Amino acid sequence: MQFKEIYSHQKIKAQLIKGVQEKRVAHAQLFLGPEGSGNLALALAYAQYVCCTNPNSEDSCGECRSCKRAAKFQHPDIHYTFPTISTPKFKKPVSKDYLKEWRAALEQNPYIGEYEWLQQINAGNKQGNITKEECVAIIKQLSLKTFEAPYKVQIIWGAERLSKEGNILLKTIEEPPGSTLIILVAEQEQKILQTILSRTQITRLQRMKTEGIQQYLEQVKSIEGDKARQVALLSEGNMQLALKMLEETEEDNTRLLLEFFSYCAQNNVIKLNNWVNEMAGLGREAQKNFIR
Repeated sequence: MQFKEIYSHQKIKAQLIKGVQEKRVAHAQLFLGPEGSGNLALALAYAQYVCCTNPNSEDSCGECRSCKRAAKFQHPDIHYTFPTISTPKFKKPVSKDYLKEWRAALEQNPYIGEYEWLQQINAGNKQGNITKEECVAIIKQLSLKTFEAPYKVQIIWGAERLSKEGNILLKTIEEPPGSTLIILVAEQEQKILQTILSRTQITRLQRMKTEGIQQYLEQVKSIEGDKARQVALLSEGNMQLALKMLEETEEDNTRLLLEFFSYCAQNNVIKLNNWVNEMAGLGREAQKNFIR
């Protein structure tokens, strides 16, 4: 992914690029911003930029071998960590077990939220976690030499899910091997271990500008101008919400909400009871997403 594909955060993008050009890259950084702010997309573009063999003053070249592999999320020096779930097949899961699904999800939506990711891997009511085994795997892969890029990049998306297991990474975050860049991506600062916060350089992202979301919808999603503007305004700076609104008819949340209001207005107890039973059958994470 390139910086030009992120239609917001111009000042932050310029600061990140300047840091690379002046060889002032903090080895452990935290991109902190609310859902849909583009913090993951920014991490992806930053990783591609630092690995690019021919970067310019505004972006990665997009043409070199490194950029092409990074764009497909297959660069051997860019590693990904994200919340996973245990299954009969993966009882002690690590991110590598779900790498195929992760690449497919990013190709479809680099602004993906945790709920959408968990649905992608059929998590049901399970909550995603970053396991102890994953932390050990991170340390091991960062101890290896780079294959072709100037940096080994480790993107940890959903850093809130590290929990106490994150303490395993403290030494690596504080003193990583040479030419290593660790990028943590999170939405909720209060849920991140204080020991991790104190060891990272924090970049705080605000919600995206309405104009940026509209431009993305028009140019990337080919949405007609008036509709793109309307969705961008309603999303209140949340790109993920804007994309969800475009798919609302498929997700059925609108139908459920309108039915609920209708049955209440009719005082139809039988239909309300049926509605409650349908909602109960959706599962906890789907219910939380509906309420949000």
